[in-house]
Amino acid sequence: MNKVTTKKNKHKKIFREVKNSNNSNIYKIAKQKFFKKLNNQFISRKLNKRNFRSKWIKFINNHLKFFGLKYNLFISSLKRQKILLNRRILYLILIKDLF
Repeated sequence: MNKVTTKKNKHKKIFREVKNSNNSNIYKIAKQKFFKKLNNQFISRKLNKRNFRSKWIKFINNHLKFFGLKYNLFISSLKRQKILLNRRILYLILIKDLF
């Protein structure tokens, strides 16, 4: 492979990723859009994790209220007793316990 085909393939890859947008046939702009897209995907993954964690915490807190417990006291007592359960596992345990 020579430089030209490598360059063409590289450009084709970027154009394929950003195809349905304005000016997607100009490499410089397409490349900027491509990196913006990757950055937004990264941010979305982080937000998704954050949203799920808060959802699990709310669910656990709601179910602890039935037993007269507070969420922060429950979590701190788990840590004191060195029980290693994260929020997701606690959420899944509560879901299975309900049904």
